[in-house]
Amino acid sequence: MSSSQDRARCFAQQPLHEIPRYLFPSQKSIYLPPLLHYGWTTTLTELMDKITKICPEELRYFREKPGVSAAMTLATRAPIVALLAHIGVPDDKRIAYTPFEDSQGKVYAGITAGNNYSGVAMEGLSKLDEFFGKGELGKYYLDMRQWKWAIEPFKSNASSGMLLGSTPAHSTHEFLGGEAGGFEDREKTPTPASPSS
Repeated sequence: MSSSQDRARCFAQQPLHEIPRYLFPSQKSIYLPPLLHYGWTTTLTELMDKITKICPEELRYFREKPGVSAAMTLATRAPIVALLAHIGVPDDKRIAYTPFEDSQGKVYAGITAGNNYSGVAMEGLSKLDEFFGKGELGKYYLDMRQWKWAIEPFKSNASSGMLLGSTPAHSTHEFLGGEAGGFEDREKTPTPASPSS
């Protein structure tokens, strides 16, 4: 099977409502799981319309500079920070514009509230569900670049028993404030019976 077939098959499995414990990084393993972003899909047009209505001053860079795309403007984070302030969610660098891809290679605009490495920004999550997810809970989407398992180069430190150069490990509770893939302060979402794209 070719790499492009592997990629299409992996991306066809998303979005995931929950992720199993083995997809969280661990200091005990040299294997690094794929990067999975927790968030919501939208269109660039819909996102820019929200910014235009709520905080048009944040689009000045987009309007004033020739050749600057909407995606480049969103990458500055200023429009996202202004939207967060409008809906009453504290700024958290984990909340960002992140493009997602489907199994056919089509790219969608996405807003993320974290990932399986950084954890999910829990404060204001229900407001993010309402504003960006139109009332639906966020889901997990594969990163467009780090979508497959990798092996982390490491050096053994015999005295401490730890791996040097490892990604800091956190418990699943630190990542999500509860059980693996679940949220204690929100309704638990069911695991999908079949993958959706």
